[in-house]
Amino acid sequence: MDSNVPENLLPLSPEETEKWIGEVEDRAWDANATSFACRFLLGNLLAELNARSLVNAPAFLARLKLALSSGEQDHLSAQQQLGLTSLLDDLQLFFATPENSAAGSSSSFH
Repeated sequence: MDSNVPENLLPLSPEETEKWIGEVEDRAWDANATSFACRFLLGNLLAELNARSLVNAPAFLARLKLALSSGEQDHLSAQQQLGLTSLLDDLQLFFATPENSAAGSSSSFH
């Protein structure tokens, strides 16, 4: 056995491998579902606030994007920064459409 591999990392049996893969798949599915739900809720909350003229969504998103790119977010992992950038890009595209950015709009973000 390679001396660089700790002894507690012995090869898994087929049953252990199948169980481990199942657990990883369950966690990935849960993370994906949670991410979608958060994007849906936050996007539609911002759309509602924008429609009621309580917030200027495009300006708010621009400020968030600037804050994210300022380098002051060192506490975020690269994956978190990528996820936030992706969400902000999607929201900016959504609000770039005149019918979605107008006050009183009833469009929903997906």
